[in-house]
Amino acid sequence: MLKPVATAPRVRRPTVDLPLLAIPHVIHVGALAGRPDLTPASVEGQCLSVSLHPREWRRIAGVQGPGWLLRRDGARFLDFHRAALDGDLVSRMRRWLAREDYLDSPRMMYMVIWDDGPQQRFGTTGEKAEAKRQARRLAAQGHEVSLMRGIGRPANRRLLERMGHQRDGADLSVLLDTFGFLAYIEDTHPEVDGIWWADRLAPAQLSAPRGGIFPGRLASWSGIRLSRREEQQVAAHLQTVADPRLLGGEGLGMTPRGGIGAPTLG
Repeated sequence: MLKPVATAPRVRRPTVDLPLLAIPHVIHVGALAGRPDLTPASVEGQCLSVSLHPREWRRIAGVQGPGWLLRRDGARFLDFHRAALDGDLVSRMRRWLAREDYLDSPRMMYMVIWDDGPQQRFGTTGEKAEAKRQARRLAAQGHEVSLMRGIGRPANRRLLERMGHQRDGADLSVLLDTFGFLAYIEDTHPEVDGIWWADRLAPAQLSAPRGGIFPGRLASWSGIRLSRREEQQVAAHLQTVADPRLLGGEGLGMTPRGGIGAPTLG
């Protein structure tokens, strides 16, 4: 029996400048109230984690609890990977962060970039010695490594606390665009429900597609609790009818090291 989580009117505005995905049905595993499953490593900030692959995410994250089918007709999520490749959109987001006082003062940043099969991965830090140590360790493991430096403005404490993180902004600067889009879209585009990461479906590498619903948008979704068997049946159906872009089938492969956390150094 369908039990509404809550309902509320939604304000709409044009979103032609955003790469959006229509996702009217998603599955959440765990409690629905707040974010009791939030950890300091969550790349989704304070969002409610959702996916179309609950079995894989139970395995990856060790999540327990009931499964929920969530629904909102007309729901739309920002396609994070495409947004991150849109230079104009990224610049607009970063200018907004600066205006809203979400960025720290400029400082020297160091980035380690290494090859991992067909992909490139990277981590950042504000410490030169730490960057060199990480580069040496990766090179010893047989990776092709490069070290870069430049002036950057990492996330400040205000943005990190909003996202539920307690670490230094320099060590999480690789997540600046992730956190930046979470705050920017939530505050400036009320018609967007959340953000979607179309990561590769590779559970053995701790990677699977997933999304996050903004806390302030949950009131307009309805939900029904699922048994474990129902959860798998519903997930199989949703995967069959979903837009292939939601399932990580395009080879974007931008999941950070560890799949659900930040590729920080150390």
